[in-house]
Amino acid sequence: MRAYLTLANPAKPSDESRTQSWLKNQLNKMDLLEQVLRKLEFSADLIEAANSVREEFRHQGAFRGHNHGARRRYARSVSVPVENLPVTWQETLLKLRRDRTFALSILDRMEQRLGMFAWSADQAGHPVDLTDPDAECAFYDDLIARSTAKAIRDGEDQNSPSPDGPTCAEQPRK
Repeated sequence: MRAYLTLANPAKPSDESRTQSWLKNQLNKMDLLEQVLRKLEFSADLIEAANSVREEFRHQGAFRGHNHGARRRYARSVSVPVENLPVTWQETLLKLRRDRTFALSILDRMEQRLGMFAWSADQAGHPVDLTDPDAECAFYDDLIARSTAKAIRDGEDQNSPSPDGPTCAEQPRK
């Protein structure tokens, strides 16, 4: 019965206004099942099991602890918008979106990281160039600094989120 209800019914809607009708529909199916079991004179144990499953699903439907999704839009303060990235990067990103080469979430993340890279390189006074080792080091140093600041803010060991070894600024140049 539990498997039937789980597989035969759509997931609980995130819209609270539709949750009540969804729950009522679920429970109506269980009421009908109980009536069928009684009419066919199944055992009281089976009918009790059906009632138990109905109660379990009623609780799941009425439970308000489900995820409502993002509560706010996150905006990065250490990033360059896509329209301010180098033209060749913009063209490549546009082509990737148009061709649907990757999932949208991957493309969004790629744009965010490229924006962070451009911001870090610009702040350190380096060209916004993926092949520039100093710009790359500036980007990684910023990532490490933000991870360390977050760890301190969260009361964690400040060294735990950082990769082992010196930062790029501390490494000797060859």
